[in-house]
Amino acid sequence: MKKKKQTIKISYKEGDWVKLNSGQSGFYRVKYSASLSSKLGSAINSLSLPPGDRLGIQNDAFALARAGIIPLVQALELSQNYINETEYPVWVDLATNLLSVGALLSSTDANKYYDKFILALFTKIGSKLGWNSVEGEKDMDKLLRAVVLGVLGGAGDSEVVQHGKKYFEEYKKEKKGLSNDLMGVVFKLAVANGGEEEFNLMIKYFKESTQPEETIRTLRCIGYAKDEKLILKALEYLISGEVRTQDVFILANSCVSSANGRLLTWNFVKSNWEKLLSMLSGGNFLLTKFVSLADGFATEEKAKEVEEFFSKNSQPSIERTISQTLETIRANSSYLNNNLEPVTTWLKSHFS
Repeated sequence: MKKKKQTIKISYKEGDWVKLNSGQSGFYRVKYSASLSSKLGSAINSLSLPPGDRLGIQNDAFALARAGIIPLVQALELSQNYINETEYPVWVDLATNLLSVGALLSSTDANKYYDKFILALFTKIGSKLGWNSVEGEKDMDKLLRAVVLGVLGGAGDSEVVQHGKKYFEEYKKEKKGLSNDLMGVVFKLAVANGGEEEFNLMIKYFKESTQPEETIRTLRCIGYAKDEKLILKALEYLISGEVRTQDVFILANSCVSSANGRLLTWNFVKSNWEKLLSMLSGGNFLLTKFVSLADGFATEEKAKEVEEFFSKNSQPSIERTISQTLETIRANSSYLNNNLEPVTTWLKSHFS
C-alpha cells in the first residue's frame, strides 16, 4: 500500500471466499464482512485453508472484536468452524482467545452458557485424543492433549473431571504413572474439583519437589482451589515464607483464575500491601506483577477502586504498570458492556 487508504479490486466468483494476507506473512489485521467471514468458516471447517491461515483468521477476529471493530458474536460464530481442527498451534491460539473471553464473562449470567459452548467445540478433539498416547503419535498431539483436556475440565466436562480424579488417586499411591504432559492437568483438576485433602497434598508435593518444573507445576496448582477458604489459605501460604520470593507470583497468578479468586486476591493484596512491599523490596519487576493482578476486572467501579488504592500506595517503580492496569480494566469494561447482551442472547439461543 502506498497510501493510508486504498481500494484494491479482486476478481472472484459469487459464493467463493477470499483470504487476505495469505500465509499470515504481513503484519496487519484483516476485517471481513459477516458474510465473507461465514464463507471462510466453511473453508476452515473443511480444512481447505492451511493451518497458518486458519490460525490467523480467528486471531484477527478476536483482536478486532476486542478493539470494538467487529461484534464479539461474529468471532464466536467463526470459532465454531474449528471443530474439525487438528493442529496444535491453531488450537492453542484459539483456546487462549476463548479463555480470555471466558474470563470476561466469568462473573456474568452468560458464564454457564459459555461453558456449554466450549464443551461443544472441544469435545470432538478431546474424544479423538483421549487420555493416552498412541504409537506413532506426533509430539504436538501430546502437547495438544494436555491443552484440550485442561479446557474441557475447566468447562466442567464430567467425564474429564472423573478421569482426572481417577489418575490423581492412582498417583497418590505410588507417585508414578503420570506423564509430564498430563501431570499439570491432573493436578489442576484434582485441586479445582477437590477439597482440603487435595489442597494439602499439593502443598506436600510442592515441598517435596526437587526439579524446577515440578516446583512450578505444584505451586501453580495450589492456587486452583475453588473453595473460598482454600483460596485464602493459598494466599496466606504465599506470604508465609515457605515460597521463594521469585516464585510467589506463580501462586498469586493461579489464584486469580476464577472470578471469586480474582476478587479475594485483590482484597488480599490491598490488605497485605505493606508486607508485599517488604517481601519484594528490590524486586520491582515482581511488584509490578502484583499490581497487574487487578487487570482482570471489567467494571468502572473496580477501576476507580484500584485507582484510589494506588493513589495512596504508589511509588515511582510501579506507576507505569498502575496506568496500564487501569487502562486494561476500562478496556475490559467497554468490551464487556458493548458485547454482553448480544453474546448472552446468542449463547442462550444455541446452548441453553
